[in-house]
Amino acid sequence: MDMSKFLVDEYFERYEKQAKFMMGSSDPESLFLKEAVFDFSKYKDIQLGYSLENGYFPLLKKISLLYTSLNEKNIATMNGGEETIYTTMRALLDSDDEIVVHQPSFQSLSVIAREIGCKIVEFSPTFEDKWKFDINLFESKVTENTKAIILNYPHNPTGACLTDSEMKEIVQVCRSKNIILISDEVYRFLSIKDGYSTKSFADLYENAIALGSFSKTFASPALRLGWIATKNTKLMKKILAYRHFTSTCINILSQIAGSEILDNAEKIIQRNNSIAKQNAILLDEFIKRHKNLFEYVPPKGATTAYVKLSDQRNSMDFCMELLKETGVLIVPSVVLEKKDNFLRIGLGRKNFAEALTRVEKFLEAR
Repeated sequence: MDMSKFLVDEYFERYEKQAKFMMGSSDPESLFLKEAVFDFSKYKDIQLGYSLENGYFPLLKKISLLYTSLNEKNIATMNGGEETIYTTMRALLDSDDEIVVHQPSFQSLSVIAREIGCKIVEFSPTFEDKWKFDINLFESKVTENTKAIILNYPHNPTGACLTDSEMKEIVQVCRSKNIILISDEVYRFLSIKDGYSTKSFADLYENAIALGSFSKTFASPALRLGWIATKNTKLMKKILAYRHFTSTCINILSQIAGSEILDNAEKIIQRNNSIAKQNAILLDEFIKRHKNLFEYVPPKGATTAYVKLSDQRNSMDFCMELLKETGVLIVPSVVLEKKDNFLRIGLGRKNFAEALTRVEKFLEAR
């Protein structure tokens, strides 16, 4: 993969207009503006000027409350999750740096580093091991030359999560070698199964940079609002210095909206988790009815499941036939990684049950 093609975005741009049901999307059902319960009129005296430095202070303060040991100075807002990834990698990585990247992953988490000229070492938990974090496998990827590690938990697309003890093990490895840890935490707090951590690496490790976004946990992708969180002031300064060359500052109206949304953070998280948990039950029952066709590891968190095709059909062919016959769009693994026998199923949409019924009828008619 290279930066000339963002495969999953191109897939949606090409086929989304043909779809009646989006069953492969990785985000929860988006909020309506009225559900954010805010009134812009009370902000009428705010000037529409540049929003410099780390961002809009009331928002920074509220984001910091999502962490246990950070304050508003440890937070900086960005124009969406994509900018958090781009600016962090561009600011901190150099050509020939060796980094470990969690796979499969959001394409930017590896492609930007590869474009810089980094050596990529892949850390890939396996379907056969139920996507579980393996400390021995993880440590085997880390060398004396490792500058940074890029992880994504809760994980898109597998729904894998970490326990508190696993997070401590990761921090011990990073601290022992003074490695930068870039943690994509855009699905933090989105839980399907109990017993997994909702902690942030930004609280646990002084050289961690946590990437957050309103698109997933807070179901507001239209805001294009993300943030970075880190205790390391030197790393923060480098990232903010680079951001001057990408966007100068962040949309103040989006930051105001984000600040209002965080007043209802717990309610929104509960709403998103309720939808995903209900849909996960439906998917599990569906897989059991069609175990001759599909295999999967039930997701622990986030809003996606990664379903393996048991027959010889490749994922793209299956998705194209399904779209043509039913109007249901699922994401094939070939636009996410090198494999072509998995399907990314989105669990965050309210019409999931209706879409699944269409898939069921499609299979029965084959």
